[in-house]
Amino acid sequence: MDAVIHTRRSTPGHSAKRRVAVGFSLIEVVLVLAIITIIAAIAMPRYARAAAGYRADAAARAVTEQLKLVRARAMASSRAWTVTFRLTEGVVCATPADTSADTSDDLTLVITSEPWHASLSNAEFLADSRFSFDGFGTPSAPGRVTVTSDGIRSTVTVDLLGNVSWSTTR
Repeated sequence: MDAVIHTRRSTPGHSAKRRVAVGFSLIEVVLVLAIITIIAAIAMPRYARAAAGYRADAAARAVTEQLKLVRARAMASSRAWTVTFRLTEGVVCATPADTSADTSDDLTLVITSEPWHASLSNAEFLADSRFSFDGFGTPSAPGRVTVTSDGIRSTVTVDLLGNVSWSTTR
């Protein structure tokens, strides 16, 4: 079977073959890249601030959960637990008050590491950076701890009854 070939006859002054432009011109590509660059330049600072806020919130939640766990352990074992905030190291350390050298029960949280990359900027429990939960879960002093990540501050608060909460200032 022979293939049928259709040809188009040209009229005077017109060519039988037409060129069809396929693709993008250089100007179109440059304009699209310029628009994408402008949008990225606007979005990056917002993204960085949102990421810092997320890290500060996550670190404050981690400290809050650590303090709730220490309080629960104090109540479950009916013995006091001491919580110490080492500000320069970004460490929250909790130890049972009546153990001497046994560190198997100690709870340590380091918020300067992954995923938080935050720091402890302040801990005030009646002018001290430590307090304790007694066997009933009552703190020796109410106070607050400030967690900071890239200028975003979150505050963890321990009230007179031992309730632990957090809030963020942006």
